[in-house]
Amino acid sequence: MARQRDPGPSLMPFSDSITRLFVGNGAQAMDVKTLKRLNIGAVLNCAPNVCKDPVKKDHMKFISYATVDAHDDSTFSILSTCLDDATSFIDAAHARGKGVLVHCMAGSNRSATLGMAYILSRDKPNLFDLFEEASMVRPSILQNQSFQLQLCQLAKGLNCLTRRESDNVRNKKKVK
Repeated sequence: MARQRDPGPSLMPFSDSITRLFVGNGAQAMDVKTLKRLNIGAVLNCAPNVCKDPVKKDHMKFISYATVDAHDDSTFSILSTCLDDATSFIDAAHARGKGVLVHCMAGSNRSATLGMAYILSRDKPNLFDLFEEASMVRPSILQNQSFQLQLCQLAKGLNCLTRRESDNVRNKKKVK
């Protein structure tokens, strides 16, 4: 009996307000059954140099694919280079009622950074709450300190670094 490769941590859905955005790794991007089950109709590959998109034509009937050439490197400006293209792709898929999987090789740095930046830009939650929520599902996210800094700079510009009264009310509701 052939041993199946462990796809790694669970796909990470981001926040209640955007239940159609997921972060995962290269193996999860190839799991067509799970993509269909979650109504993921768009896959954004953040690591095209190491993760190849599936070439089977039957996938292309219901899943659209795009790539952004992100590098998991401390000198790479991922947000200024990739966020606009990622946002356009995600918004277009959501407009069609489809979920989106943003993935890279491990589902830790590139995809998590772009997923969190998208949510920060759209919903403006507190960055630390968003990180805490995400790391409960994928504990290894954001090991790249440069990407952490870039997210903090984005969050600061969006006023998403400090807890607001509305955040406190929302967090109390979750506890009850």
